[in-house]
Formats: sequence, C-alpha cells, structure tokens
Amino acid sequence: MKQSLQQYETRREVAVIWDDLQMGFQCCGVVGRDDWSPSRLPVSCCHIDYGTISPFQCTVFNVYTTGCAAQLGEWLAYNAFAMGVIGAFTTSLQILITAAAAWLAYRSRFEEVELES
Repeated sequence: MKQSLQQYETRREVAVIWDDLQMGFQCCGVVGRDDWSPSRLPVSCCHIDYGTISPFQCTVFNVYTTGCAAQLGEWLAYNAFAMGVIGAFTTSLQILITAAAAWLAYRSRFEEVELES
C-alpha cells in the first residue's frame, strides 16, 4: 500500500483508487495522516461538510486521523463471516451443478445403450 501511495501524484488510476478508499472508509494514508506531507494532503483525506463551497483546503484540522490499513482490516473482519458463507454457498452450488451434469451424462449414455439393444 505504501508503494502505491508514492504513485498518487503520477498515476491517475492510483489516485482514483486512493481517493475512493479514503472517502469510502473515511481514512487517510496507510497508517495515518503522517503518510502524507501536510502541504499535500489530498481532499479525499478530509471530512467535507455538506454545503461546503469550493475552494476547499485539506488541513490537519479537518483530516481523517485513522489509516486506511486499519479501516480496511476492520471492514474485512466485520464482513469475514458473510464472505465465508457466500464462498461456502458458491462452492456447494458448483458441486451440485457438477453432480447434476455428471448424472445427466450418465443417463444419456445409459439411454443410448438401451436404444442400441
């Protein structure tokens, strides 16, 4: 994550991902706001009140203090059970479909043998 943070200003796709992550999880940087220099805090790192008129400046007074690694870890821990249930359901469904396909293949072959007799 820290390597991609260094590419924030040079690669647009990296900036978009970081902006989405920071706004969505209300976090700043990997570990915290100190990952950014105070003079170049991105706007996505700051809490913007509704109705704020531009130009908006992101400063140490309105910046999110929690790092995105911690926020992402909390989100994954909170949703781990749901992801496990979805994974187990998907795997079970694939097994059932494979078994049904094998049974249909067996039945069609069995019927071909009966027709030839």
